[in-house]
Amino acid sequence: MANINIRVSDETKALIHSNAKAAGLTATSWIELKCAGEPPKRKAPTKERATLIQALSNLGHIRRLLEAQPEDTSAAQAQITFIANKIHDEFDYDS
Repeated sequence: MANINIRVSDETKALIHSNAKAAGLTATSWIELKCAGEPPKRKAPTKERATLIQALSNLGHIRRLLEAQPEDTSAAQAQITFIANKIHDEFDYDS
């Protein structure tokens, strides 16, 4: 078993002990459980990831448009142009 020493304010110490007591645990056990919690399932997306997620969403919309009216592709072409321009703008990409 290892030791970790930390300094906290009197208020924080009281809060830790209060929460531990309410849970029927020692302060050490309560802190261990809080620290061992599962990490978040998602991370906040980077600017690039958010752009790509939006592009994928738009591509799904295009697919649904094409499935609904395969004879009229003008709306799909407009969406494709929008996505390409957005990616170019976001990533400063020149083809």
